Amino acid sequence: EDVSDKAALDEAIVSFKTWFDNHSTATPKDIVDMLKRTQTLASLRTSDRYCIFLGGAFTEAAATKNEIKKYQGVFTALLTNEIQQRQLIAAIEWLCGAKYPQLLKFFPVFLKQIFDEDLIEEDLFFQWDSDMTPNDYSVDRSFVSVAVLEQLKQSAKPFLVWLDEAEEEDDESEDEDA
Repeated sequence: EDVSDKAALDEAIVSFKTWFDNHSTATPKDIVDMLKRTQTLASLRTSDRYCIFLGGAFTEAAATKNEIKKYQGVFTALLTNEIQQRQLIAAIEWLCGAKYPQLLKFFPVFLKQIFDEDLIEEDLFFQWDSDMTPNDYSVDRSFVSVAVLEQLKQSAKPFLVWLDEAEEEDDESEDEDA
């Protein structure tokens, strides 16, 4: 079953990328509608929309070109709850851990970019970090190996430490203001 899911994802990405490349003036709503259609036609999970989008729209230069910021409107339209925010983190795991393994070292950069664009609530980064079990937020196990996920979590540590320290400073300045 896993192999067919991976094949279905690959086909959905190719299909979406073809559409995306030919619709450079598409609005975020058009893009989200197409992602929903593509995901449904491929019989993939709703959470796979993020992989379809990242796989079809992002390049190997995604981190250095800050493609997160470029497509902030699409992400804002896609991310309507915490579950979807966790699914976006999982899709970025897939992007850096499977689609473009050379981006593995940029995983914390992507986390910082989605944080900077206010796409993910702070607490969710810490929940993600402490959650080692595959669940509804996770990318399909056939897409990213457990070993790679462990590497990604390890590479995210400096970002999480930074985030934790930034949060403590915010708390301290709020205390001072009170």
